[in-house]
Amino acid sequence: MADRRKTYLAVDLGASSGRVVAGLYNGSVLALEEVYRFSTLPLEVNNTLRIDLDAFLFEILKGIQKAATLYGKIASVGVDSWGGQALPVDKDGQLLEMSHHYRGSHFSGLDKEMNRRMPAKERYRITGVLESSLPRLLAHVTGRSPGLERAERVLFLPDYISCRLGGRAANEYTGARISQLLNAHTKTWAWGVLDKMDLPRRLFGDIVTPGTPLGFVEPSMLQHGGEPIQIVAVASHDTASAIGVAPLQAESSAFISLGTWAILGCELDAPLITDATYAAGFQNNGTMGSGAALARNIVGLWLVEECRRAWQHQGRAYSFPEMANMASKAKPFSVVIDTNSRAFFAPGDMVSRICRLCRDTGQREPADDGELIRAVLEGLALSFGHHLRRLEQTVGGEIHCLSLVGGAVRNELLNQLIANACSMLVTAGPAEAAAAGNVIAQMMADGELISTREGRELVKRSDPPKVYEPRERQVWDDAHGRLRAIFE
Repeated sequence: MADRRKTYLAVDLGASSGRVVAGLYNGSVLALEEVYRFSTLPLEVNNTLRIDLDAFLFEILKGIQKAATLYGKIASVGVDSWGGQALPVDKDGQLLEMSHHYRGSHFSGLDKEMNRRMPAKERYRITGVLESSLPRLLAHVTGRSPGLERAERVLFLPDYISCRLGGRAANEYTGARISQLLNAHTKTWAWGVLDKMDLPRRLFGDIVTPGTPLGFVEPSMLQHGGEPIQIVAVASHDTASAIGVAPLQAESSAFISLGTWAILGCELDAPLITDATYAAGFQNNGTMGSGAALARNIVGLWLVEECRRAWQHQGRAYSFPEMANMASKAKPFSVVIDTNSRAFFAPGDMVSRICRLCRDTGQREPADDGELIRAVLEGLALSFGHHLRRLEQTVGGEIHCLSLVGGAVRNELLNQLIANACSMLVTAGPAEAAAAGNVIAQMMADGELISTREGRELVKRSDPPKVYEPRERQVWDDAHGRLRAIFE
């Protein structure tokens, strides 16, 4: 019998760290092993937050080289990342400037210019999307960033990395979909939107689907040479990759892709663009298949990550498991917080901000670090419960099961809190959802799988999800009421 063992590499760029993950397939199950990790945190340059993409590329190549050394022949590599990071590049594929980070101040106020040129609701009717790459591009149009005279193409972050690795310049569909630059009905560029923004049409070229070969990482790119490695376009928006392997059980299932951001929603056969979806803040993301994912972004583990950094600066270096253990021993609902408060958006001392919010709302400050983390986790669960009910109202149907995917599902306390807050069955896993979805797209390109359904079955068989039953309904109903009374 032929040896079916193959190794695929997923480059997964998150808001805090980037990773090269090996997908090891033996013909029956898929195992994921982290090969290399590096920071993707922004740098402060001239009083603004920037992203050093040259450093990203250097670290990614180190990860690919390490994987080649460990595993030998690599079948292919694919890149996914957070969405919306639009990057104008010149004819040589080089950036016009060091990229600005979305949490920085460089784009502040440009949403007003965007809405002046075309109102938000009008853009939504065309694109089905609320999140937008347009401020990043309007910065160039309005002179805040270098002009577009030298620009040859607009690429999104995974497109850019794939191109720099040796692939051709192309825009992958799910990455373009989340940018508010694509027409939801035709799946082509939204020329009417682009024209209103004075963005030259020449900057927007081929749109490719997950599974499209793009080129090769040549041996000269790697320190120790080797064989060329095929580059494959995957579902480049990390949420699309993650949702692509979520073990959704039926039409009545919803998902949360849970990381620094939480993306909550459900899969549909086609985009749903109505006044109700707009008012509720839901947008139509792309998927690995032919349908759409009606979803919205909610604050996720960002607050936990920032609290951890604040405590590290104070000499208390907690691991994430240690923080979860501290929270499990803390008093429930000592305070309630709105985790979506704008006060928590920017980087900084999150611990002080949470304490200040408690004081400002007439509550006492958390007694210790464990109590504070518990309040954050409870706040996240309450937020998810609230938005899940809004999703039910928006689609006009009851949801019976919630699938959690992403790295945060390792926090079993949080999983149980979410089941309690949402008052429904929760399945948790896979933790490496974006990397798994990335690999599944490569396996489909390689002929090992023929559909996303097969991919979901493979991932579920390889890494069965854990199940959490809801508890303490009255306690959580009371907490929801308390949160509304304080923050509404």
